[in-house]
Amino acid sequence: MKKIFLILYVSIITMQLWAQKSNSISNVQFKIKLKQESFSAFAPITKIKTTNGKTKKIETGLESMNNLNEQFQVENLEALFLQSDKFAARHIKHGLHLWYMLTIDSVSTEQILQIIAAYSTNPNVEIAEPVILKSPIEPVVKSKLVGGMKRSGDEGFPNDVLFSKQWGLKNNRSVGADIDVQRAWAIQKGDPSVIVAVIDGGVDYRHQDLAASMWKNDAEAKGIAGVDDDNNGFVDDIHGWNFKDNKSEISPVDHGTHVAGVIAAVSNNSKGIAGIAGGDGSENGVKIMSCQIFGNDFFDIPGGYEQAFIYAADNGAVIALNSWGETKDGEYGQSVLDAIDYFIENAGYDENNNPVGPMQGGLVVFAAGNNSTEKPTYPAFYKILLR
Repeated sequence: MKKIFLILYVSIITMQLWAQKSNSISNVQFKIKLKQESFSAFAPITKIKTTNGKTKKIETGLESMNNLNEQFQVENLEALFLQSDKFAARHIKHGLHLWYMLTIDSVSTEQILQIIAAYSTNPNVEIAEPVILKSPIEPVVKSKLVGGMKRSGDEGFPNDVLFSKQWGLKNNRSVGADIDVQRAWAIQKGDPSVIVAVIDGGVDYRHQDLAASMWKNDAEAKGIAGVDDDNNGFVDDIHGWNFKDNKSEISPVDHGTHVAGVIAAVSNNSKGIAGIAGGDGSENGVKIMSCQIFGNDFFDIPGGYEQAFIYAADNGAVIALNSWGETKDGEYGQSVLDAIDYFIENAGYDENNNPVGPMQGGLVVFAAGNNSTEKPTYPAFYKILLR
C-alpha cells in the first residue's frame, strides 16, 4: 500500500533553506523510494543541461518520472544511501538501493505539498516523503536532585572527581531518582568488544575522559591518508564519520560529547565523571563510535541520520544511542525507520553474514520523556526500540 507523507513542518523549510525571498524557497529536498519492479528499468541518471548550465531534465529510464523531474525542475537526484561494494548484497536485500534524494533549486511554499503528492502517486514510487527536521533532546535538570549523593569514605564508588554529582547513577537524597548503578557494576562495568554508535553531535575524541574510550578503525588509522583502506566506502574514518558534512573529520559538539561521556567516560581515573559502562580505569569500558549528524549551532542543519545507522551496523557497532527526535509530535520518515530496521537485523554480522560482534542483532536506544508529553514522538515511538 502506498504511504504518503504530506506533512511538512514549516521551520524545517525556513532553516534548511537559509534563503527565503517572498514565497520562494531555495534548495528544497525530499525523498522517494522506488518500487522494486520499477528499479530494473531505472537507468543511470543523466542530467540534460540548458545553455546556462542549469539542469533542464534528469533522465532515469522511467518516463513518467522523467516528466515529473522536468515539470518541477528537479536539479539533482542521488542515492540516499551510500552504494557500498563490500555490503552491497545486504543493502539490496533491505531495499536501501531504492531510496533517492531529490533537490529542487527553487519552489514556492504552496507547491511543496503538491510536488510530494505528485511523486507519491507516480506508478514507479512506493513512498515520497519530506525531509523532516530533527533536533537534539536536552536533559531535564531538577534542582532538588542536583548534588545527588552524600559520600562517607570510599563506599566502593569510583574515584572520579565529579561522581558525587552524578545523581542519576547513585542518589540517596531522592529515592528512585537514580538507576542504582552499583547493582549493574557488580555484574559488568563495561566491555571493549561492545561498540556503541553515538548518533548525535560529534564526540570530542581527544577529551581526557573519552580518548581511551573511542572506537578506532585500525585499517584507516594505520593506512594511507586519502585512501579507503578497508573498502567500506568511507575514506579516513578513524573514529567514525561526520554525516552532517559528509567528511571524515569529526567536529566536537557539546551535546554529542555529553552523551558519549554518560555512556563511556573512563571510570575510576580520578578525572571528570564515571561512565555507566566506562570500565574500572584499565581501559576496559565500551568503545564509542562517533556518527555525527548535528553541529553546535541550532541553526546548523543536521543531516545523514539514515546513513549513520547503516554505517554503524556495517562497521561493528551493536548499540546505537540516539538523543534526538522529530521536532513535531507524530511525524516520522520511513527512510529513518528502514535504516533502524537494518541496524537491528545486521549489527554483529560481517558482510558475509558471519557473527563477529559480542551479540548478533543490534539494540537501538532513543531518548524519550524529556519534554513531559504523552504525545508520540518519533523515532522513539517506533515499537521495536528501547526508550
